[in-house]
Amino acid sequence: MKKIILIYILGISLLSAQDLKTLIDSLQTNELIKSYNYQIKSLTSQKISTNLGYLPKIDLGVNSRITKVLEPEDAFNLEPTQFAPNLSAKATWVLFDGFYKLHKSNDITAQRESMVYDKNRLQAQLSLTLTTLYFQIQNLKEDIKALNQQRDMLKAQESRLSKFYQSGIVTEDEVEKIKAVALSNQIDIDNLNYTIDKLTLNISIMTNQEILSLDKVEFKEPTNNNYLQSDEVLSLRAKIESLEAKKWQIYSSNFPKIVLMDEYIYTHFPDDYKYPSMSFGASSINLNLPQKQNKITIALSMNLTDFGSTTMSADSINQQILALKEQLIYKQRESISKFKLSTKYIKIAKNNILTAQQNVVANQKTFNAIDKKYRARVVDNIAYLDALTRLIRSKSSYEKAKNAYQLELATYYHNRGDEISQYITKETIQ
Repeated sequence: MKKIILIYILGISLLSAQDLKTLIDSLQTNELIKSYNYQIKSLTSQKISTNLGYLPKIDLGVNSRITKVLEPEDAFNLEPTQFAPNLSAKATWVLFDGFYKLHKSNDITAQRESMVYDKNRLQAQLSLTLTTLYFQIQNLKEDIKALNQQRDMLKAQESRLSKFYQSGIVTEDEVEKIKAVALSNQIDIDNLNYTIDKLTLNISIMTNQEILSLDKVEFKEPTNNNYLQSDEVLSLRAKIESLEAKKWQIYSSNFPKIVLMDEYIYTHFPDDYKYPSMSFGASSINLNLPQKQNKITIALSMNLTDFGSTTMSADSINQQILALKEQLIYKQRESISKFKLSTKYIKIAKNNILTAQQNVVANQKTFNAIDKKYRARVVDNIAYLDALTRLIRSKSSYEKAKNAYQLELATYYHNRGDEISQYITKETIQ
């Protein structure tokens, strides 16, 4: 029966545990990311619409001509006497628009590229934020683990001192000091659990998932230092291209525009249709009216002068381009500097692990010596508690140093321009 219960509990933990890679992948359902997806689709539709503008536009029309022939004898009879249905078809084709549509299409393409890079940048930033929260939780768990170990050892000492107190070997205040430290540990544990709940809630908000437990992960060691352009830099370049296209859209108004129009009109006139006279009271006349017309028109128009309006508008766009170029130079320098700094931090974080490990060994030896003296009543409980605290904290610091190294690896890949989730290599259930 115990085996069945153990297997059931293990199965539940396996189902509920979530690894960091899965959580990062689930950011695709984040509403901020989905918002970018809709904006990208909108720009795609705009480009298709602009490209379709090169095709002719065809309009169909149907109307009816109802006229009253005013004969002298029934001049005030308002009833219609003639009916002539009319059908028209008109095709309009812009042969040349000063390259306006071409530059508009280029503008939309650049806007879409910029939007894609902005979306990737947001997703990468959310991934790093999520990873940071994850390792913050791991560090807090190490603190709780250390406090639990310290509490267990304090309870064992409390039980031992209580027996000594009953025998009159130790005083009551020594027992109470141990109890006070153990109680303080429990308060710290409760506060740390509360902080974990808040960080877990932040992850849940980002991923739109209920977080029950987290798997431990590690990142691959970097095998090269290949630097990729950051999405922020690429987005700025696309924005500059978009503004360049906008500038040429403005200049296109200085070019001539040629429009070809072909209009076909068919009107059905009855055989007895009479064309009314222009003079009131005069008799209407029968005409051999044309029933089919085809009119072809070529129109050319050109803006001769707008008194510098176009030039000033283009100059305004130029100033925006120069502003973005300055931002681009700064962001390139910042991005490269962050990458170089990450390379150094990896080495520092790795050395910190070795230092923390040596600290654990040293504190373990010190505690073993103090523990023997404490049991022999050579040192007091203050020295014992101090040695115990140093040992527990050094063990916690060692585990936190390993977590810090993993976070630095994630930051390194982020600053290098890579997707950090592809470098997650190890997952073990806690």
